[in-house]
Amino acid sequence: MISFRKIYNKMEKRPFWVYSIILIAFAIIFTIYLLEVQIRIGVIYWDVYLYLNNALMFAGLGDGYKIYLSPLIPFLTSLLYRAGFVCQASLYSVTGLIFILGIYGMYLLLNLRFTHLKSFAGAIIFTSCSVVLPWAVSGALDVPAVCFSIWTIFLAVYGLEKNNKAIYFIFPAAALAFLTRYTSGLLILPLLFLFITHYFDKGFTKSEIKKIAISIVLGILIFLPFVGFFYANLGNPFPFLDQFGVSVENHASTRDPGLMPDKAYYLKNIPNYISSYPLNNSRLDFGSMMTPNTGQVNPISYLILILTGLGLISYVSGILNKLWAFLKNNCLDRATKKNTGSMRNINKKLDSWLNNRYILPIMVFLVEILIILFIISLGGNSYLISELLMFFTILITYFALRKIEIIKGREIKKVFRIDLIILIWFLTYLISHSFLSIKVDRYFITMIPAVVYFMVLGLSNTGNLIARLTNKLDHKKIISGALILILALTLFASALQPYEDKVPYKVYGFLEEGAKMMKTYDPQYKEKVIFSDQWPALSWYLKMDVQRGYPLDFKTSDEFSQMLKNSNATYFISTNGRGSLNMEGYSKVANDKIVYIYKRN
Repeated sequence: MISFRKIYNKMEKRPFWVYSIILIAFAIIFTIYLLEVQIRIGVIYWDVYLYLNNALMFAGLGDGYKIYLSPLIPFLTSLLYRAGFVCQASLYSVTGLIFILGIYGMYLLLNLRFTHLKSFAGAIIFTSCSVVLPWAVSGALDVPAVCFSIWTIFLAVYGLEKNNKAIYFIFPAAALAFLTRYTSGLLILPLLFLFITHYFDKGFTKSEIKKIAISIVLGILIFLPFVGFFYANLGNPFPFLDQFGVSVENHASTRDPGLMPDKAYYLKNIPNYISSYPLNNSRLDFGSMMTPNTGQVNPISYLILILTGLGLISYVSGILNKLWAFLKNNCLDRATKKNTGSMRNINKKLDSWLNNRYILPIMVFLVEILIILFIISLGGNSYLISELLMFFTILITYFALRKIEIIKGREIKKVFRIDLIILIWFLTYLISHSFLSIKVDRYFITMIPAVVYFMVLGLSNTGNLIARLTNKLDHKKIISGALILILALTLFASALQPYEDKVPYKVYGFLEEGAKMMKTYDPQYKEKVIFSDQWPALSWYLKMDVQRGYPLDFKTSDEFSQMLKNSNATYFISTNGRGSLNMEGYSKVANDKIVYIYKRN
């Protein structure tokens, strides 16, 4: 233990920049590896073709599809297109660069609460989660959005707690997160909690208010060009409001493969999201890597969650024990009659109200009512009410605990507030995504930073428990740090294993081959009107505007063929092996047993 203690102390005493260099180097090398894999397997998800085509639109090389979608990643990709790199790798590279920033941002966020070593290990855990890896550099928006979200929360806490120069970047980072994926707008709840508690704890200085105002202006300046783009092309400067309305109303088609009414879906699958692997050895089982709920849970996931749970129980029980001691010692009257000094209130009237002898019982009563209402609201159909009830429950609980001095001392207040900010982050996305009828595993990526944070917190407390049980309290930092690092490295090693033998060489290779077949059959294809049931993909590969043509949208093949005729379609490209489509006026002219090309007679 002595030799290991020396090693640990040397590691822990390494300055911040040493961990930063090591982590950034790791992130770059690992991302390059993921990019190599991604370029080899190509597009893994249908929506990625939309972003590729929208990037062509921003570069002035195409028309784009569903241009109301989050625009930032396609726009950044279009800059590479303009430089001559018109390929899928450009989109992967943009998301890869943001992933590197996200890994480092995760370290910085954790470092606000934990030691350098624990924060480093936490960043490795974030990188290794099964729900993150397949999407990290895939061109999808989920991971880039959560990376910008990490930076938004970090800059907000760091700016208000340590260096107020960081305040300038809060709202620009929030704008980037929102423009990457609109659901990032839900970060408003943890940010609002931070600003409210900071106001009552310390108050905002004139310098902080000025910096916040400038930050808001900078965020708006980032946002405005895209608002102008939407208005010019859609006649609606805020198309995301329509999507927000749809999510609140929570309507879904019964034909949607993601339909899943179970509100506990994400909670049940957390072990899969931490670490899982395909059920068989086939390369075709790559789908279970993209959707971890269909895979087999890795035992390391259960071990991490059990140890995390023990630590979090210890953490919560510590707070409850202090609360019980307060009640047992009958200190309520003393606490409600004096000004504890735990809050710096901005005006005397507010100060008098907060220190009224009846305010604490009122707070406790409100929390009880809010919890009951929150539980009832979970049976509803809209997540907005549950979100607000959750937010005010945590906010009032924070002030109640501060009131009775359970949370006191500058450092304790700071870390407890960070804990609650991350808790609100987690619950905000858990509630909203759990209410939605459509559930997709990758949506859980929005919660992964919060999950990793509480893993590090729980494992730290578990390490302290082990030290206490083994009468090695002077080694508790060593034990907790070593525990987290060992589990992080084990998780990372297990995450890499499926990539060695499970990833296919192409996921949508048949679509690319179908496009080549079209080019060979008719070199003048760009002068024709083409429809396809995979129109975004064929638009990308053929570099033209391929129209939507989905036979299942029509009652009969005759109706479908009539639509093609009315649209003056020369070709229809079927990509799902439909070799028996009998369309009046159209005949098969080429096929490779998966992709069939039909030409108008």
